[in-house]
Amino acid sequence: MTLSERLREVLEGQGWSQQTLSKRSGVHHQQIYKLLHGETPDPRVSTIKRLAKALGVSLDYLTGMDEEEEEEGKSRPNAGVSAGDKRPRQAPRRGRR
Repeated sequence: MTLSERLREVLEGQGWSQQTLSKRSGVHHQQIYKLLHGETPDPRVSTIKRLAKALGVSLDYLTGMDEEEEEEGKSRPNAGVSAGDKRPRQAPRRGRR
């Protein structure tokens, strides 16, 4: 699955428009359109990170890195991501002392 396919899948799963994602991520709506239509062959990591954070998924999930590791026989859960749903878990809160 490509970045644009994964992005579209998560966006639709959230029930968000491109405009909503733009507002929540700070990524311009034209850039999101280009990513969704495969018109950006090499997007910046910072852009994908902002989208992943807004959507509540990992960078590895959006880029397909989780699939590459499985195909290479190196399947290991990513930090902060449940292997079952590929969505980030919240880190436990530590109390201040």
